[in-house]
Amino acid sequence: MHTTVRIILVGLALLFTETQAFAAAQLGLSGYRSANQAGMQQSDSSLLSASLSFDIFTMLQLGYTFRNESVNSYGKRENESTSKYVNFKDYRETLKQSLDLTIIPFTTQLVIPFVFGGIAQKTYIFQGQAEDINDNEPFQTVIRPGEGGNPSWVWNGGFGMKIPLSKDFSIKVTQTYSEGRKIDEEQKVKQVLDTYTEYSIVYAF
Repeated sequence: MHTTVRIILVGLALLFTETQAFAAAQLGLSGYRSANQAGMQQSDSSLLSASLSFDIFTMLQLGYTFRNESVNSYGKRENESTSKYVNFKDYRETLKQSLDLTIIPFTTQLVIPFVFGGIAQKTYIFQGQAEDINDNEPFQTVIRPGEGGNPSWVWNGGFGMKIPLSKDFSIKVTQTYSEGRKIDEEQKVKQVLDTYTEYSIVYAF
């Protein structure tokens, strides 16, 4: 009797160890690039997002995401004081790293819903140049985590669903909310709510 129990316990331990050692992992990628023309101004936007997550339990995942989003605007704009049009360049970039726990309440063959929450770090980069500001001298402001009113960590969370395409590939739709920062006209940092919907392709291995 004791030998049977021992064999069962050892078998369960080996099974649990193997499951943890070879836990499923998912790699997600998404991105875009666009160019828009409006009057005498042009805006180029780009996004690159990559995520890596691991199953730590059947319905629980631990994930890391890196996101780089930028907007580059340039052309001519009207100076309110002189009513003349001047050349300008304006570049804004946000780098975001986040760690999240994802809960999968249930699974179906058609869709896999999930909710997630965690923490994130954000770095903001602002660059610009204009004929009517600072004698056309270019400027750059970099606000790193823990600097200039930008917290070292902010909250990050949301919900979404995965749509399986095959055994290894699926489409992931994610709605994300997180604490953000912006610079107003007086160069002061203010708290805002960042939100975006993202579509990505996920590979399980």
